[in-house]
Amino acid sequence: MPETRPAGFWIRAVALAIDALVLMLVEASFRFATRRLGGIGADDSAVLHGMTSLFTLLFAALYVTLLHAGTGQTIGKLVVRVA
Repeated sequence: MPETRPAGFWIRAVALAIDALVLMLVEASFRFATRRLGGIGADDSAVLHGMTSLFTLLFAALYVTLLHAGTGQTIGKLVVRVA
């Protein structure tokens, strides 16, 4: 495990931005997959929007919970080397 150090606001903001980027990439991938499976007009569907929102919420909760439980830090914190 890399050496960790106390971090101030801006370092933690960078870690949060990295984690947000990971979540946005996962959401975009899920949207793309559901659009491809559901057809061209599926992105206007309220069901698709609700399903994507629910998936993103569940993924974010699991992402933070499992990474903190397993490694004590998220990918963003790991990159900027803070606990």
